[in-house]
Amino acid sequence: MESPSEDLGLGLKPGDPHYRAYVGPPEDYDLIAAMTFNLLTTLGLRQRHSLLDVGCGSLRIGRLLIPYLNRGKYFGVEPHEWLVEAGIKCELGESLWAGSDQRLVVRNFAFTGRQWSFSCNVSARRRRLGPNRLGLSRLCELPAGDPRRGRSRSEFAIRDSGLETPSPNVGAFCRAKVRFGMVQESTSHLERSTRQSAQAKASANKSSVSDEKIFAAPLKVDNVADCYFYHTMELPDHGVIEGQDWDLRGGVDEYLGKVDFAGQHVLEIGPASGFLTFEMEKRGAEVVSVEVTAEHGWDFVPYPTKRLEEVFSPRRIVMQQLKNSYWFSHAAVESKAKVYYGDVYNLPASLGQFDIAVMGSVLLHCRDPLRIVEQCGSMARSLIITDMFYPELEGSSVCRLAPTPQNFLWHTWWHFSTQFCAQFLAVMGFRTSEISTHQQYHRGKPYTLFTVVGQRE
Repeated sequence: MESPSEDLGLGLKPGDPHYRAYVGPPEDYDLIAAMTFNLLTTLGLRQRHSLLDVGCGSLRIGRLLIPYLNRGKYFGVEPHEWLVEAGIKCELGESLWAGSDQRLVVRNFAFTGRQWSFSCNVSARRRRLGPNRLGLSRLCELPAGDPRRGRSRSEFAIRDSGLETPSPNVGAFCRAKVRFGMVQESTSHLERSTRQSAQAKASANKSSVSDEKIFAAPLKVDNVADCYFYHTMELPDHGVIEGQDWDLRGGVDEYLGKVDFAGQHVLEIGPASGFLTFEMEKRGAEVVSVEVTAEHGWDFVPYPTKRLEEVFSPRRIVMQQLKNSYWFSHAAVESKAKVYYGDVYNLPASLGQFDIAVMGSVLLHCRDPLRIVEQCGSMARSLIITDMFYPELEGSSVCRLAPTPQNFLWHTWWHFSTQFCAQFLAVMGFRTSEISTHQQYHRGKPYTLFTVVGQRE
């Protein structure tokens, strides 16, 4: 009878003719399977998804995926029939395989059972994945002198389009390389697992952050009559366009806390017509703006439906005209700013990290302002909050509800004290470096605003 060590190929080198050793270090066979399964589910794999395992070998990961996925959702491709047979016999079990309704193709790398057809070339597989699928490549380092060295065994997960993305890294094609067997033998399994998992996640994040598909394509707007200008704008070839609400031209630096924007990567929440976007660009910033979609809409204060019906339709029109004014101005100033349309309460990690996040007169309009501050704090090392100043609130960390049954403030939720903002920034680990007040003009009338600047400790 063979000993357990002989059954598991322990002591053999990667590439040796044993079903476990042939696909990598035999002592890490179970560890790599568990880590790969964990990584796939973390990146969004669910049991209803279809998965194509290119180079499935002895079913190292297949033995975990086949019981997990729904019937007929696992597809394996492997050129070595003996590996597959050993994997079914020694790892999966004949009875489980027989009842799983999964499919394997052996002796070649052509998969014709469905709409995909893959060659061994990794770049070709990547092109064929398409924009709404997820690919994961695992590379296995082979010993020096191995005739297969220079070629890689790899696994690809195929994600059908239109599925949820519980992980923010699953917005677009993500290729995570996890190199196994490259650490010294004296390294413990725990250290090895931590390092490899971190490498995989870092690679996934890098791919996701560099993806441009989350940003909106510029909207071509030719007619100023199709626009609602929230800010007064002075545009090349168009002169001064009077805004319907704010004229910030005389106090931009005060509004932005007199922060130096040269060379800074800036996240802006709620650009409206883009006045601050383009002013920050003039000062040397690279700007990404976040604006609501038509689906997420405005945070209406929940007055009775009959009262709100009078504003729903007009507001929908104004919001589209507001976006038109942004893109009209964007083209006029030849801006390079990018826009992400989405749920402001659930910003994707794929937006990346920033030097500064700006929340200019936007929090008062939001049902959950602290959720927005929290998310900006996780993405930026400095925060700028500007809002209306109410001297009667000063001296305490308070937030006052603005709407009443009488005033019908359907668009405004809160009045803040400066201490309220500063204290919450401190809770998140930000030091308030500046609190200032300044006057800005709203519909021709001066109003006092405050600006709080926080920097991460």
